[in-house]
Formats: sequence, structure tokens, C-alpha cells
Amino acid sequence: MKRSQVYFATAALIAGVLLLAAGFWLGWASRPAEDRARSTPRTLYVIQEFSWRFRARGETLVLDEGRPGRPVKAFVERSRADAHCRELNLQKRATTNPFWYMPEPTSGACLDQYTTMGDAAFLALLRAEGLTPPVLPNPSTDYDRQARAWAEWWDEHRKEWDDRLVERLWNALDRVYSFEVVEVAVGA
Repeated sequence: MKRSQVYFATAALIAGVLLLAAGFWLGWASRPAEDRARSTPRTLYVIQEFSWRFRARGETLVLDEGRPGRPVKAFVERSRADAHCRELNLQKRATTNPFWYMPEPTSGACLDQYTTMGDAAFLALLRAEGLTPPVLPNPSTDYDRQARAWAEWWDEHRKEWDDRLVERLWNALDRVYSFEVVEVAVGA
């Protein structure tokens, strides 16, 4: 093949690619604005870390309702956001004592703040695993004293537990988590 034919073929190939690119651009640019808006995501799924408020030394941290959570990462797909959020919560669990955090209050007993299974079922789970629950102050005392007793119990015994047991306990304490997915509408 002659040199001039190679140059011509290369020029034709480049011109074809440019024409193809221009066609795609013109196809996008010539679409009405509402069509373009419909093809852009209208919802983002933002992972936020809760804000916990310090009250006093030796007291549990409480969920700070007055401050929004700290955004960590955003996704277009809910499934990817949920998966990443689960991973962040698992990482946090590895180094955290759940009883140093006081989740949103419920009308039940102290353990009801931490688990949806109820305190009787949670205590039964502990006994089935061969664990002895802490001796709690008078049940009529405030939740903070009871939560502190549970937190001290966790700190004292955590090093004795294997990963399977810790995971099982954390799964039972399903009202305690540090990250959540929040759906955010994107303005047009």
C-alpha cells in the first residue's frame, strides 16, 4: 500500500470518528430539556453518619436530634448504598461498645432501647450463650445508670468473646447503628 493511501485511510477513519461523535453530541443536544432531565437521576441515596452528643463523663452518648448526620458518600443506586452502609456499620461494630450509645428512646425497658427482640428475649440469648448479664441497679432507676452498667459489662467481657458471639450480640442489638441511608431528591 502506498504512503498516500495510508494517509488517506487514516484521515478517513479520523473523520468518521469525528462525525460519529458529533452525531451523538447533536442527538443529545437536540433533545428537549425535559427529556434530558428525565434521563438524569432524580434521587440520590446518601449515607450519613449519626451525630452523637456527649453529655457527661461516664454517661452514654445520645443521638443528637438537633444536628444532621455527617454525609459520607452518595450513590445513584439504592442497592449499592445499602451494601456500603452495611459495610460501614460492620467496620464500626468491630471497635465499638453498643451500650455507650443511647439510640432513640422507646417506651419500654432499658434494653428495649437497644433491641427490637425485647429484654426478656435478649437476656435468654445471653444465657443460651453461657453469658451472665450484669447486675443492674434498681429497675426503677433511669436508663442512663442501667446503660452504664451494660456498657461496663461489655467492656469487661468483650476480650473473652469470639467474633461469632460478638456478631450474634450485635445482630440482636439491632437498634444501635452508626450509619444510615437517606433518600435525597435532586432538584431540577
